[in-house]
Amino acid sequence: MSNSMVSIPRLKIYGAGDFNRNVPYFLEGDISPEINNYEKKFLDIHKETITLGEQAGLWNSYLLSELGELDLGEAKNAIYSVFEGIGGGNFTNDACNYDGGIKLKKSKKTDRSVEWIIHPESFEKKNGIWVAKIGPDSEVKHIIIPSSGYVQLTCDGAFRPDTGTPFSTVKLRPDAVKSWIDAGYSPEFAEKAVTHFYCRHEGKGTTSVGRWNKGDHYGQFNLYAVYDPDYGGTDFGSLALESISVKK
Repeated sequence: MSNSMVSIPRLKIYGAGDFNRNVPYFLEGDISPEINNYEKKFLDIHKETITLGEQAGLWNSYLLSELGELDLGEAKNAIYSVFEGIGGGNFTNDACNYDGGIKLKKSKKTDRSVEWIIHPESFEKKNGIWVAKIGPDSEVKHIIIPSSGYVQLTCDGAFRPDTGTPFSTVKLRPDAVKSWIDAGYSPEFAEKAVTHFYCRHEGKGTTSVGRWNKGDHYGQFNLYAVYDPDYGGTDFGSLALESISVKK
């Protein structure tokens, strides 16, 4: 581990697994205290950054810390800087293929069946359409994601621990906030916990995946799976990691 990395304590994260059973996942490792490589394209730096599932685990740890239920130790400053830094965000090492999803049973008509690719090898354009190449380290999951909207709390939690994608969204922020309040959280914490998710429709190609915090009503863990893999911007960089794992 390099001197610039900060150790993440072993965290147990509960959430629904592939068969909608509540199973614990474990997150641990070493993370960079800051986001780097701003203005570079997603396809050039995605291997240097955290996956969305791993980052959802960090978001979970941030919220537990805010509730006073988890001591993050020396990792606190690094984790808080990621989620409380306004105006910046990072790509993740994931891709969403809206063309490759197996048609799964949907809870809502607006849900999407997609192929979620963790650790994609690379990206290329075929007949003007972006395609993710599957490599030896890639993991492919056929999952349901909700439509764009505010992430609500469900009986399984807010996000899948393996992919980091939300279970359910609603159009209006107050409705998402209410889902947390109804579960027993304070209105102040519910406002902090609620965030937003952007996605495409089925049949709309392959996208990069990332998160950012604009300091607005979209929340501190604002997720997107909408931009082409050659996208890059001043708001997005990479969040380096070593030996972080999300697993059963």
